[in-house]
Amino acid sequence: MEYLKFLENLNPAIYEQLKYSLEIGKWPNGELLTAHQKEIVMRSLINWGEIHLPVEQRIGYIDKGEKAIPFKEATPDDQSSLTDIISKS
Repeated sequence: MEYLKFLENLNPAIYEQLKYSLEIGKWPNGELLTAHQKEIVMRSLINWGEIHLPVEQRIGYIDKGEKAIPFKEATPDDQSSLTDIISKS
């Protein structure tokens, strides 16, 4: 319960700093984030977004709007291009 209250009151500037720290893997003082700290920060960012951000701005959001081509309607060329990309990975 305290965790949720903390997230509800977390300043957006702190959210952005945590997000940046996670992106670069370092705290503002230059110290590296441990794997455990990265996990906690990531969970906190996701949960904060669930509380404060519209769906399309949240971490992990995938736009499945009109621009997306459903797989069933993809042409054989689209499917072979995807196969080529995957095989090069």
